[in-house]
Amino acid sequence: MKGFERDTCNVPMTQCTFVDMFAREAFTLWCDFAELPELPAQLESNYEVWKQMSTSWDPSQNVNLISKPPTTQP
Repeated sequence: MKGFERDTCNVPMTQCTFVDMFAREAFTLWCDFAELPELPAQLESNYEVWKQMSTSWDPSQNVNLISKPPTTQP
């Protein structure tokens, strides 16, 4: 899937899409049930940061998001 290729995708945009399509509704329902009103506000704050990053994202930055296993010391 072209939109999700590691070398070419706009990671911040994929995060915004995930929030739009799934996380926002799930968070709202869960937080209403668990009485955690601060979590949806944090989700929206994170969303705004991802949204701002998405406009100038260069896919070459994706390599910085991949976690590398810790190196072992001999």
